[in-house]
Amino acid sequence: MLKLLYFFMSDISEIFVRFSELALKSPYVRHHMEKQLSLNIRLFLEKREIPNFHIEISRSWGRIILTQKIAEHKLLSFKEVDSVAQDIAYNVFGLTSVSPVIRVETNIDLIKKKVLEFAKKNLKKNSTFAVRVKRFGKHDFTSKDLEVLLGGEIYDKYSEQLNLKVDLTQPDYLIMIEVKDNFTFVYDQKYIGFGGLPQGTQGLLVSILRGSLADAIAAFLMCKRGVITIPIIFSYSDEKNNISNKKELKKQLEYFALVQPKQKPIFFEVNFTKILEKIGLDRIKCSTCDRVCLGIIERIIEGQNKKGVTLGNSDTTLLDWNPEMKLPNENIPIYYPLIALDQQTVKHPFHDDFKNSFCLDSCPGYINQQNKEIKPLTDNEISELVASADYNLITTGEF
Repeated sequence: MLKLLYFFMSDISEIFVRFSELALKSPYVRHHMEKQLSLNIRLFLEKREIPNFHIEISRSWGRIILTQKIAEHKLLSFKEVDSVAQDIAYNVFGLTSVSPVIRVETNIDLIKKKVLEFAKKNLKKNSTFAVRVKRFGKHDFTSKDLEVLLGGEIYDKYSEQLNLKVDLTQPDYLIMIEVKDNFTFVYDQKYIGFGGLPQGTQGLLVSILRGSLADAIAAFLMCKRGVITIPIIFSYSDEKNNISNKKELKKQLEYFALVQPKQKPIFFEVNFTKILEKIGLDRIKCSTCDRVCLGIIERIIEGQNKKGVTLGNSDTTLLDWNPEMKLPNENIPIYYPLIALDQQTVKHPFHDDFKNSFCLDSCPGYINQQNKEIKPLTDNEISELVASADYNLITTGEF
């Protein structure tokens, strides 16, 4: 039935989703993770209001294929499919790359026609090009035969007009072809994803967000390892000095609400303004802030089945204290994924409009941490602050 459907849908834009790490798992675990990744893609498309794709897992091929539902919706153009492919690559964890593809029947003339269409549209003057072919199944030609044939067709048709040259190592333009039994897929884009494991395969944890990029990147890195996180934000506003972290927290929350495979995002908001007023900005240190935040976290997740807590850090401030390894009264680990990493070189999505707000940039705790004359808060003082903290569960997704 599926092959018959493909016959009538020939030469239609589709999407390839590739993965790597989960392919190394045992057959049972891999099957579970592939289903979770497919579900995550479907939920993401629903959030983007793009429901018209059938999702198929091709295990023997190591692909997830998104095929448009022609009977139910108007078909998207190749340009629109290309935009969807980019969106998936940059916002779904567990995949390595995504490509918008055109599928044709495995017929040399049809493949040649489609490849020449790609070349005509995208080749530029004075550029180099190459053709790469992968084959799956039995055919009366080899991958090399098809590369030579198609590369020759492009060169003969456009080399004189565009002054083209062949470069098999680092071409300016690369056309990629994958032949799978009776169908062939042609594409020239490969959008790189963040890799890792599909969210929802490694349990649930909570993430501290205080307006710093370090906290957001720490949460992101753990999501990349397959966990689903519940953000716990520590909001701060100082109208007198025009300081607030709410704008940056809102952007971070919007990101996690989009990428996480949950229909309705939830998070906790802690009123950190009152906490800092009680401590005093002249006494606050990064290590004190961590202890207070972790104490409040313990109150929030008491008795719940959470796998851990994520916490960001500054690579310089950590030189001045030993990080907490687990919550005081619970056997729950605290993850500092940036401890051994340089957040400037980690591949993450928090660029452009994202920045540090209050935490690290405006908070004097960053400087106070190095001042040995400022005495740290006692355990009793920390306990009193934690007990007095106000927090709320937010289920509307609005902040």
